[in-house]
Amino acid sequence: MINSQNNIESPFDGVLDAGGAQVVPDKGLPRDVSEAPYGDFAPKSALSTKEAERLAKLAATRKIIEDRKKVNAEVLVAQGKVNAFRMQKEQKIKEAKSLSWEGQLQKIDDAVVRMAKKQRDIDLLPVGLDGRIKMEEYAKNSIYGQGVVGADVNSDRYLSEKKEINEEDSGIGRVAEKFIYSFFGEILPDCEFVRTADFDDKHIDGDRLDALLAVDGKVTCAFDIACTNNDDIANRKKAKALKQNMDGGARIKYSFEIADNEMKLKPETNIPILTLAFNRAEITNGVRCFNSTDILAKNALAKKVLNSLRDQIAELRGYEIRFDPRFGGRAAYNQRIDNLDKKFADIIAEIEAMG
Repeated sequence: MINSQNNIESPFDGVLDAGGAQVVPDKGLPRDVSEAPYGDFAPKSALSTKEAERLAKLAATRKIIEDRKKVNAEVLVAQGKVNAFRMQKEQKIKEAKSLSWEGQLQKIDDAVVRMAKKQRDIDLLPVGLDGRIKMEEYAKNSIYGQGVVGADVNSDRYLSEKKEINEEDSGIGRVAEKFIYSFFGEILPDCEFVRTADFDDKHIDGDRLDALLAVDGKVTCAFDIACTNNDDIANRKKAKALKQNMDGGARIKYSFEIADNEMKLKPETNIPILTLAFNRAEITNGVRCFNSTDILAKNALAKKVLNSLRDQIAELRGYEIRFDPRFGGRAAYNQRIDNLDKKFADIIAEIEAMG
């Protein structure tokens, strides 16, 4: 039989299937590769199994990765909570330490250094980082010879070592000096408040001069700072200061003067002496007040201290001051008293104006 499409005789011509229908050849078309059991192609059922396994492994890997990400995120959250707790704890410890007495003293020490650096580097005063006048600067500037300064240093060290000190009050006394130094630097920013040189850190009779205050560039007074719970000691200090005042005031070997923006190292005579007497509780409260942000409390403390100094000035005006004819200085002494009183009155008026 001839195939009508291509006139080629087909071997299937006349071949019927079981149902009697003519069997149609596949005309040479390739077999479905999915039906080939071997060779370069796997069976369709086998390919599906491998693909399923691959997808299953991929899904499992993705799940592992997602689980790890979730765990890592949880770890980071937990670590963040731990760090936050640690920071809060450290902050509380820092705050507690700051509120402790040791922390309060550290703040005072820091304030002393800041003020001393400003006086040394900007105002060019001859002070160290403790705010105390350095005697060596007077030798460097040829105010006194090196031998004179050396003798003063050695003499002071010898006397300091031999001097009997009330051990109970010596520590708090040093705190009082630092506190007053920092406090006056804050309430009298346009003045110069410095700690005296070691040599001048005592009266002729063996008591101490602890600080100098310069108003308008001129040393106007010296301070004897007393810190004791013993009223008799405080009264004796005041009596010694009064006696020294009646004899014409203090003679300061290592002093200075600022005029026309120039600092001059020089001695001074006829310097009024004022006493700052505190008990332990007053110093403790004063230190905490200074370190606080309570402006009203600071102003109240400043007003109290300045009023007490004005009372001493008024008392001095009631005495007949004796001036050594070698030094004279009655006019200079009175002028210093007047300038000092006016400065304190002006500061008090400013505080009161602030309310």
